[in-house]
Amino acid sequence: MTESTADRNQSARKTWRGRIVPTAGVMVALSLLLAATTIRIADPAWLQTARVVTFDLYQRLSPRPISESPVVIVDIDEKSLAALGQWPWPRSLIADLIDKLGANGVKVIGFDAFFPEYDRMSPAIVAETLESLDAESRKALLALPSNESVMAEAMGRTKTVVGQVALHTPPPENQQGTKIRTPFRAEMGGDPRPFLARYRSLVANVPELEAAAAGHGFFSIGAELDGKVRRVPLLAIAGEEIRPALTVEMLRAVFGNNTLISRRDAAGMTAVQIQIRPEFGGGGFILPTDAQGRIWVHFAKPDVYNTAGNTGRLYVSASDVLTGQAPKLRLDGKFAIVGASAAGLVDIRETPVANRMPGVEVHANLLESIFAAEAAYSQSIQQRVAALSKNGLDGTAAMRQAMAEIDKASFFLRYPNYANSAEMFLAIVAGIILMILVPRLGPLWTLVGLFVAGGTLAGLSWYLYKTHLLLFDVTYPGATVVALYAVLTYSNYARETAEKRRVRSAFGQYLSPALVEQLAEHPERLTLGGETKPMTILFCDVRGFTSISETYKTDPQGLTELINRLLTPLSDAILSRHGTIDKYMGDCIMAFWNAPMAVPDHERQACAAALAMLSELDALNAARKAEADTAGTEFQPLAVGIGLNTGDCVVGNMGSAQRFDYSVLGDAVNLSARLEGQSRDYGVSIVVGEDTAAKTADDFALLELDRIAVKGKTEAVTIYGLLGDKDYRDTDDFQALVRANGAMLDAYRAQDWDRAETLANECRILNESTTGLYALYKARIAAYRQDPPAAGWNGVYVATTK
Repeated sequence: MTESTADRNQSARKTWRGRIVPTAGVMVALSLLLAATTIRIADPAWLQTARVVTFDLYQRLSPRPISESPVVIVDIDEKSLAALGQWPWPRSLIADLIDKLGANGVKVIGFDAFFPEYDRMSPAIVAETLESLDAESRKALLALPSNESVMAEAMGRTKTVVGQVALHTPPPENQQGTKIRTPFRAEMGGDPRPFLARYRSLVANVPELEAAAAGHGFFSIGAELDGKVRRVPLLAIAGEEIRPALTVEMLRAVFGNNTLISRRDAAGMTAVQIQIRPEFGGGGFILPTDAQGRIWVHFAKPDVYNTAGNTGRLYVSASDVLTGQAPKLRLDGKFAIVGASAAGLVDIRETPVANRMPGVEVHANLLESIFAAEAAYSQSIQQRVAALSKNGLDGTAAMRQAMAEIDKASFFLRYPNYANSAEMFLAIVAGIILMILVPRLGPLWTLVGLFVAGGTLAGLSWYLYKTHLLLFDVTYPGATVVALYAVLTYSNYARETAEKRRVRSAFGQYLSPALVEQLAEHPERLTLGGETKPMTILFCDVRGFTSISETYKTDPQGLTELINRLLTPLSDAILSRHGTIDKYMGDCIMAFWNAPMAVPDHERQACAAALAMLSELDALNAARKAEADTAGTEFQPLAVGIGLNTGDCVVGNMGSAQRFDYSVLGDAVNLSARLEGQSRDYGVSIVVGEDTAAKTADDFALLELDRIAVKGKTEAVTIYGLLGDKDYRDTDDFQALVRANGAMLDAYRAQDWDRAETLANECRILNESTTGLYALYKARIAAYRQDPPAAGWNGVYVATTK
């Protein structure tokens, strides 16, 4: 069975209109979305960890490209310990290391280590420690400068930034913080303190080294909740003051003056700015940060260390620097970070690109990523200036416009402050779209859309990282949408299951199982509120049922069994041809076609069902006769009259607020009932209305019976008798009957009573089943001979009974 385009379009409109009221599943989904939004705003630790795992994957898949590095790690490796002794080395030896690095042209030295205690190998301390030392030797040692002084002098010759440790605990006994003033001097956008990481104390170096240093920065990296290092704070609160990180101070020592500036907005920190000295162009060297003042480290592939020939791109053995074996090319013009990779000294960190990376390499990667961003920014500015200069701008104006157009932050790996809001907005919009689509398109198409949208977002996130170094998390919006999809899909399934159960319960007794299943699968095709549509109506009644009932006066159960035995095959004939049983009224059946499911050829299906009902009745009568003959009882055959009519009807749930049925109303229904009543008078089993006959004339043997105005109606209709199927229609006998019957009706309506009577006798001979029909006409002819019809009679018979 197929649907017309109009029916499908109407069903589609009902699908969308009929589900506007929020379902329980949608309300649960809304609650879930609200909870997810609240969690996202709170941003608990587990959520932060889940988010950055995606970013780790991106860095593993595509780490920062390795280019000419302005950074070198002076490595206190196993080779250096073997050659120069265990750590800590005398400060005089470290002074030699500083001088060697200065002689090789390094721009600045940063120590990923600190010196909070005085060197025990200092001459004065040695003199005091050795009790057996003679007076002359003791005096000579006391006259020598301290190792701290030697190291401080070396630091004066080469810019050196000393490391400091920020602690979450009070400082160790006999160790104190620095008295050197912090270079953090100004704020832009407001106080950064509410957003910065806080430490209880700062452990610094001995005063001589603090005073001689060109900069002072903490090297505490501060791993995230899962232990990985992804972001490094550039500013932090240590004790009462805001202090800079080691890498920031190395940059300031080379390029800047004594001032660091914080930048923030309403969401938190946005950048740290180093004021550049005039000889480097002035202005500000801007380092973008996240809301907590941390910078994302864009890691390159991990380097190799502890190699015999310094084969790594970053690591150079400290012993090779001291012995002059390190090539000057590896040191000249570099930012040198002194740190350790030797076992027992190394500060191992887990990073997105390596499970074990020395902490000093993290600092080196941070510096490298800053220089890589600066180089890309400068190249972009130069290209834009060149383009603007071609358009007629002078150099200064072109530079000013280029710097206004190009955001330096876009060259750094970053997770901007607005990303939280964007991801939350994405989750909310996607959730609302799901709530609209799942109940309407169903879970399958929505799942396809979900995969497409998810793939697109994942691709967009990867594109933003790969092309723009912008971190955008799709895991939380994705997880939220998946959870919403699961809730909505289950709700949709539960709702559809309940709807199918309701449809099966409501229509199981009235429709064929196949139709019930179709309706259960597509309940949107059902309009329970009432609709007007063309339908074919059938009424079937048992003739002479009253006399039959009288024979069962003493056996009411037997009468019930007989009725059930009769109605079952008749109902099956209707249901198997896509009909709907409206109701049983004692021995009467009312049925209709084209609702609740569309039946495009409902007229033909109804006619086929009526003929099948007569066949089922013949089989039942044959079985009952055989039973009566066996029992030696009287046999009373059953006969039925059927009326069929087509027209516009109103169909839907009808009744009271307490009880209602799916039924049909309309003039076509009333006419069908009248036609069933006329079947007895016209001597045929099936009487068909003119609209039904017009649609089925080529498929069934239809014989015109009369033009009649049924009781209760003034308008005349042409009625037909349904005598057989298409095979019988195509026989010569039936075609001869149609011609003779037409001639008889023409003579009858022309009041040519003699000819009409003669033709009626011929018709009766052609088909014995029409004997009653032509007996009716012969009686009418005899009556009209005695009492002719009034002038202007048009051949319409006015029925006086139902």
